[in-house]
Formats: sequence, C-alpha cells, structure tokens
Amino acid sequence: MLSKTETAEDTFRELTTGAVFANNGKRSKATSRNLRIALFKLLSFINLVMVVMRFLAIADLHDSWSNLKLLSKKVVDYDALFMCGDIATSRESAEKVISHLEGNTVFYVPGNGESHYIEKMFRKAGMSIHGEVISFGGYDIAGFGYSPPTPFGTPGELPEEEIRKKMEELKIREKSILITHCPPEGILDNGFGSYAIREYVERERPALHLFGHVHEIAETEKIGRTLFVNCPPAMRGWAVEIRAGNEIEVEFTRL
Repeated sequence: MLSKTETAEDTFRELTTGAVFANNGKRSKATSRNLRIALFKLLSFINLVMVVMRFLAIADLHDSWSNLKLLSKKVVDYDALFMCGDIATSRESAEKVISHLEGNTVFYVPGNGESHYIEKMFRKAGMSIHGEVISFGGYDIAGFGYSPPTPFGTPGELPEEEIRKKMEELKIREKSILITHCPPEGILDNGFGSYAIREYVERERPALHLFGHVHEIAETEKIGRTLFVNCPPAMRGWAVEIRAGNEIEVEFTRL
C-alpha cells in the first residue's frame, strides 16, 4: 500500500514516460500524457478514500455507568475516541472507564471535575494527552484539559495565565484537531469560556476544536478554517461522530 501520493506519482511517471504506444509504429506522446493524467486522477481518488478517518467524541460523562456501557460497545466501530473531560470524578469511576475502553485508541483530557490524580490514572493507561501533541491518522492531535476557576471550586481548575503559558508549548500544523474541556471565550461558551484558549485557537487555527463543559449547548460553529464543536453531554446519551479526510464533517449521534 502506498503511503505518499508523491512516491506513487513518480512511479507512474516512470512507467508511462518509458512506455511505447503503437501508432503506425510511432510513440504517441498524447496517449502517454493522457494515461498519466488518468492514472494520477485515479491515484488521488484512492488516496482520498484511504485517509478518511472516523472518530467518536464525547464530553461530560460524569460517572454515568449506563452510558459508559453503551459507549464501550459503540467505540469499536471508530478509529479513535476523543474524551473532552469530566468523564470520571472518582478513582472507582476512572477504573471502570479505563477497563471498559482498554484496547481502543483513546485520547483523553481532564475536566474541571477531575483531579490531577484522576488525570494520572488515565495517563498511566495510555489515554491522556493533556498538555501534549501527538500525530495520528495524518492529524496533529493536541490536548489540554481542566478549566479556569468556576464558582464551584472544583478540583480541576487552573488560572487563565497558567493555561495560556502551558498551551503556548502546543505547536500544531494546519491539519490538526484540538481537544479541550473548556470552550474558547465567546464561542459556544454560554459565558463560561477561557480567554487563554481563545487566544490559542486564534493563533494556531486548528482544523477542528472539540470541547464540552457547557451542558446546555450542543452546536457547531465555523470561524475561519476552524470548526468548533461543543459536544453534548454523554451523561445524557450523546456523542459526536467525526469524518476526517480532506474535509471534516461532524454529526451528533446517540450512544
């Protein structure tokens, strides 16, 4: 299987340029050229089909045992699962989530309801990408969890300045997906967004930004080249299906 279009095109060019097509005993340059064009078009179509990835995203499961069981059955049909925080708020709940999802490709960031200890449990399980950028399926996947201070004094809260400084270290390419718990300020945030995250997305401009935190909003918004998605709460049985190829398409779906 060819992984890079350029390599395949070079191969086709060598084959077709060196070929001799009979036309009263003469090489037909037009035929050779047309064949190369047809082969390149076919190759582009094949590569387009090959790189389409199917992801599932959730946020705010909040220890829902019944919906975790539904999630564990649904996730096997996808290339990866994105978890945008507030998934498990206790050690027992985190153990259940990890045990039900192990064996799948999972990218998790913590929410404001999750302590640093919970984040470390997911990290030990190979699921947390909080504060990291990894490459997967042709995309840079960047993750940053927690939220700015809330009126509720939850364990996963960070000052805006700390969020800003730590997110500055997350360098991504144009083809990228950002996963946070908190929305950016002023975008599908119902007044609970982070200005540090807003600064980051305006500077880095990821192709897709997934988040949760605000349970009352389940919407998408396209600003510039970035598609913003506020994931509806998984504790109510909702998830987001993502098809990522040359274009990114999202659809809200039931667990």
